[in-house]
Amino acid sequence: MTPSCSRLRNQGRASARPFFFPETTMLITLDEARQQLGFEDGENEDDDFVGALIEAVAQHFEGFYGIVADRRAREFGFDQFARLMVIPSTPVDRETVAITYLDGAGAEQAFADFRTAPFGRYHVRLLPAIGKAWPTPGCGDGVITVAATVGWATDEDSSEGVPADLKVAARMMLAHWYNNREAFGASLQETPAGVDALLAPYKLARV
Repeated sequence: MTPSCSRLRNQGRASARPFFFPETTMLITLDEARQQLGFEDGENEDDDFVGALIEAVAQHFEGFYGIVADRRAREFGFDQFARLMVIPSTPVDRETVAITYLDGAGAEQAFADFRTAPFGRYHVRLLPAIGKAWPTPGCGDGVITVAATVGWATDEDSSEGVPADLKVAARMMLAHWYNNREAFGASLQETPAGVDALLAPYKLARV
């Protein structure tokens, strides 16, 4: 075992990275966005721009907070098995979680002797089953793959299933970006305080 592998396996927490970000749908609908912006009923000349903002808000919430709008299958790469392994996206369907890893010879192996447990309010932690231990993977980036179904919305054409606080946060973020669409720099990059407060319960705890 190389020193770098030893160092990795002695860590108490393993961080995960999504292998890719598929196209994101919506946390709110166009009608909900129009209502937030005070538009009249019917088509508006800014509808295309507002539609792009709806998708941008969903992508922002996923990229920075791990909040996934629509239900979909996702894969996450871990570099090691560790005492603390948390899937960074939310929500996670715990019944769909599966783990594979590359062994020392580079062959893919399935590992079923694990269990899931709540971590914080909305996240899921991975642990070995009672009486079992994590296997020893090969050394390298992303040698462990965790697959799971994640996401809130049950219908890709609506925001049904998205919690009310997330909808409010998405509407506020969209309005902030729309009203500051000509701005550059910090004013556009900042997250409004109300949005940050609404998203606080969904943030992955750092321990």
